[in-house]
Amino acid sequence: MAMKYVMLRLDGGELLPLVFPAFMQHAHMAQAVPATVVSAGRVRLENGKVIAGGASSSLNVSSRKRTPDYPDVF
Repeated sequence: MAMKYVMLRLDGGELLPLVFPAFMQHAHMAQAVPATVVSAGRVRLENGKVIAGGASSSLNVSSRKRTPDYPDVF
């Protein structure tokens, strides 16, 4: 099943990933939690790892790029 995600930053600074079916809109999911949108896009499992990419047109944000300091962020 195709999946999407929104990464949110809560008021305390914690990151909260929301993963949901592709038929739902990013903006609707982001509105469900009082938090700041950090990134959004599509997500899949590949060889046991979570791979995120793409962007959200409804939120006008994209996935974050992986860096050596943060190799597994979305």
